[in-house]
Amino acid sequence: MEFNGSIITRTADGAVTKYRAVKETGTANGTAEAAQSGAGNRSLGIAVESRATGAADLPVAINGQGLMEVDGSGTPVAANDILKANASGIGVVASSGDEGIFLAAEPSSAAGDVIRGTIVCRKA
Repeated sequence: MEFNGSIITRTADGAVTKYRAVKETGTANGTAEAAQSGAGNRSLGIAVESRATGAADLPVAINGQGLMEVDGSGTPVAANDILKANASGIGVVASSGDEGIFLAAEPSSAAGDVIRGTIVCRKA
């Protein structure tokens, strides 16, 4: 199983890519919306599947174990690092005080790797 925690559904407010961080963007017509997170955003969770703009069935994992796309090519990701979203919603190593979204369970030193870890919403 790719994700084993709680999964909620949102309407995609923009294209969203699987395994990337997602943020809340508000509501439209009484429906909660989410978009891919960017640098400095407080993330809601991780996209379980990719969805096009306007899709009403964007699954978002908000806790538990799961997978996240990472970029360890600049600063390598080590097991137990807290990751934050970069401008594209991809996990990168968080600095002290950053809003974290993912606790890495395995290392990566490449861009585009998908690694296992725990979804967390906390400061690094």
